[in-house]
Amino acid sequence: MKVTCTGRRVTLKPSFIENAEKRLAKLDKFFPDEAQAQVTVTVEKSGQTVEIMLRSKDLAMRAEKTDERMEDALADAVDLIRFSEDQFVCWDVLPDDDGVRTLCTPCVYEQYGYRVPVDNSTCVVANALLDLCEATGDRLAFAKAKALADNLTVVQNALDGLIPTSLDVREGAKNRIRGFWVNCTYASILTLLRMAELTGETAGFPADVPRAR
Repeated sequence: MKVTCTGRRVTLKPSFIENAEKRLAKLDKFFPDEAQAQVTVTVEKSGQTVEIMLRSKDLAMRAEKTDERMEDALADAVDLIRFSEDQFVCWDVLPDDDGVRTLCTPCVYEQYGYRVPVDNSTCVVANALLDLCEATGDRLAFAKAKALADNLTVVQNALDGLIPTSLDVREGAKNRIRGFWVNCTYASILTLLRMAELTGETAGFPADVPRAR
């Protein structure tokens, strides 16, 4: 992600710019490589405002926070962006008129332009939640990550072990032509291995099974 920092009525210190780049780098997993982040700091009598605008081909996000210190405003603005990722997670859906739940939940939509739940997107969010748990000890984050990872095994084909790329429910004919993208399958495998390691469920694994990381 390319990060550009601009100061209005203030000259930004190199340490602030470095901190901004470091914090925003944590969001790289949610955005394509061509994504750009514009950080604008404005100093006024009422305080210092940090505005972050993230743009990619199919997505734009904006967060703004005013605080006495620009460092505090930056931290809060990044937190707001991370929180906005929750809009892509679907924990459950109501049945349709035929009593069918059309999504295999919990799942994660890939993006606004392609609003379909995808296993790789599930992995991205699950791993981010695991990172949060490891950094802060947040057990709720771990529980959410485990729920997302567990659903990958629910949708997994019991006969051949394949995990479908899209986690929507389809009728027979359409289900038979369901896609299985290699990169998405690989992400699912790594996520399930990581969860197995964290939950102590790797005891029966063969010795040649690679570690998740």
